[in-house]
Amino acid sequence: MALWCVALWLFVSTVKVCHGSDDICGMCVCRYGYVDCSNMDLQYVPSFPSDTTILKLSRNRIMEIREKDFDKYPSLQYLFLDNNRMRTIHKNALLPLSNLTYLDLSWNDLSIQVLDNSVFSVLNSSKIEHLILSGMNFTLNDQSLGGLKKTHIRGIDFSWNREICDLPNYTFSNMQELRMVSFRYCNCYEFNPLTFINTSLEFLDFGYNHLWKIPEIQNTTFLQILRLEKNAIMDVPGETWLKFSSLHTLNLSSNSLYTIHDDLVQNLDKLETLDLRGNRIETLSDHPFKSTSLRVLHLEDNPVTFSFIYHHEVFREAVYLRELYLGKFETVDFMFEILFTNLTYLEVLHIENVQRFTAITRETFQNLPRTHLEAIARYWTFGEPV
Repeated sequence: MALWCVALWLFVSTVKVCHGSDDICGMCVCRYGYVDCSNMDLQYVPSFPSDTTILKLSRNRIMEIREKDFDKYPSLQYLFLDNNRMRTIHKNALLPLSNLTYLDLSWNDLSIQVLDNSVFSVLNSSKIEHLILSGMNFTLNDQSLGGLKKTHIRGIDFSWNREICDLPNYTFSNMQELRMVSFRYCNCYEFNPLTFINTSLEFLDFGYNHLWKIPEIQNTTFLQILRLEKNAIMDVPGETWLKFSSLHTLNLSSNSLYTIHDDLVQNLDKLETLDLRGNRIETLSDHPFKSTSLRVLHLEDNPVTFSFIYHHEVFREAVYLRELYLGKFETVDFMFEILFTNLTYLEVLHIENVQRFTAITRETFQNLPRTHLEAIARYWTFGEPV
């Protein structure tokens, strides 16, 4: 059955449905409005079927987008030009793409001048929603994104840009539909707090930078997902989160946190997922996870040891927690029953070194009817599901 499925997939993936442009479909994958000419060593944009909606020209050697390259393709919606050697885009080249919603220009050699004149300023005539600009080094000026303020842009990716950190004031202001921005792997130490004024962002990614504190972000009312993993943050005072009224996912993994304050979770009354794995957390306060909204909690790879004196009520107020990930968990056997007493909604309890707790039986978890214990590479279920 598996071989039959593979054979069917290979057949379907090579079907050519081309109306003209037979030469390009002879060497590329063409089917039902989809053309993939990736890794073909192309130096120019080729001719392709006029009804194409998705065009992939990734990983070629295209150095220039000429004025007439996209003249005959008004149906194009998704355009992938990433990983070329592109330095030039004619100022009118993208104008005919009135239905374009997704443009990937990542990992090219485009300057801010080219982007300003040939991308940002012309996309206002399109339906652009997502713009991928990762892997290029440029600095934005006060006017750079002005052309995008008249578009329906919803997401911009600046990842792997080592010059983007010094953003001007009001960079994204009045982009009424902008919801997602990523600065992942940008080597930034801080961000200008006035950059995000007059925005309605729902997703911000600052992962893999050198931030030592939570960025001061204006207009966080609508922010739902905040990614801060792999930074150098040492403390997260509870008052920091008072203005994050809509946040439901917070990733603080792989930072340098030593402790978690009670009011971190308490001030985020819509928080559902909290990732704290890979920090240096040694101590926890009495009720650090007091919440009626928290559903998923990651604490793996922290040096905390759960003791009866200091931690016997640490999860008591996380009453609706569904998934708890503890990794290499350190405590004494009798603490199991005490720690998880109130977690009657728990469905997943992840412990890597569960075999070291020899005194644990099925009865230890009799108050957790939904729970199954998950161990790395196997399920620990006492012979049958808990």
